[in-house]
Amino acid sequence: MARSDSNRDRIGKMFGILAPELDRFIAGAVEPELEDGVTWEKLVALKDAKKGKPGGEYERLDP
Repeated sequence: MARSDSNRDRIGKMFGILAPELDRFIAGAVEPELEDGVTWEKLVALKDAKKGKPGGEYERLDP
């Protein structure tokens, strides 16, 4: 009997497919409004730091 993927496996695969498209969408919507060299994930880290949550590291393809 063939073993099917778990829900966790399916969700992981879904994020693998969705992440590049989300990055493309967010970057296209946000980055034209930012200063040169500032990316959307840097913006999120800066916003967190302003809220007292320093040290956050964000990856473009990490949902």
